[in-house]
Amino acid sequence: MDVVRAYLLAAPGEAGPASAVDQVIARVRGPEAEAAMADAAVALARFATRDPGALDRARKLVTQGVAARLVERLATAEGPRRGELAELLTELGAPVRSAALEALRTAGAGGGGGEDGGLPEGVASLVAPLARSDPALLQELLQDADWRIVRWAIGIASERGGDDAVQRLTVALDHGDSRVRAAAVASLRALGGGEAGELAVRRLGDGDPGVRTEAARAVGTLNIGRGLGSLLERLDTEDHPDTVLALIRSLGTLGDPLAVPELERWATGSVPGRSTRATRSAACRALQLIDSARARAVLAALDEGDPDGAGSGEGSDGGQ
Repeated sequence: MDVVRAYLLAAPGEAGPASAVDQVIARVRGPEAEAAMADAAVALARFATRDPGALDRARKLVTQGVAARLVERLATAEGPRRGELAELLTELGAPVRSAALEALRTAGAGGGGGEDGGLPEGVASLVAPLARSDPALLQELLQDADWRIVRWAIGIASERGGDDAVQRLTVALDHGDSRVRAAAVASLRALGGGEAGELAVRRLGDGDPGVRTEAARAVGTLNIGRGLGSLLERLDTEDHPDTVLALIRSLGTLGDPLAVPELERWATGSVPGRSTRATRSAACRALQLIDSARARAVLAALDEGDPDGAGSGEGSDGGQ
């Protein structure tokens, strides 16, 4: 629009061009004008560093149709242009957030996300820069009704980090879909810190073994004060093989000598009905991580009586 160009080129505080832009904004509407409105909104938002009034004018141009066009443009932008456009769009308010959510939901409803229920990569990459830059949009995504969107948003929250990252994930830890809860616990492990560790401990009692397994890994990594007791308590009753192995390995990761008696039971196969070659090997590997005379003595005794290598932790039983 010529009037927008004149406004951008005018001297700061010049009233005429600003008034002309306001008049155009007041009357220009309709689908046929949306492309030009989108151009003008981006130009005005970029100009806001020189004239704060420009951002207000840009927001007035952003109808839902204009917002949809802007989100589509973000999908095709590349390199630094994508980052700059995402930053500008976060300043344009609720219509852009709504358009971004609609793009994700429409893609999810189309079933293009693959067997694991993930979102189509193109649409996800389109919205990701907005979600990283806009805390309000990210929070909305984390509370969405579609579990796929929530799980995807958990990854964005983890990548984004920040002082409030762990707090943002608390709602996802109580989500009705176990895949979401497992992703949230895995993100706690990546984020680290005492608050993350406390939240992970609570999920050791989750009804889904996949979530409990992630929680066991997180508690071992995060090493909070009550981590050892929580792992030992869970191991005493856990019956899922993957979770049992994760609990044993995390006891080794903690490196606390107080875990040695329990690990000795598992290493020697003294847990009736639950001991396997995999649990014995995992327990031996865990003992190797603990700087304790008792741990070394257990391993030495096992090596003497186990020439096939299970006692020393040889062989493959998977990783943490």
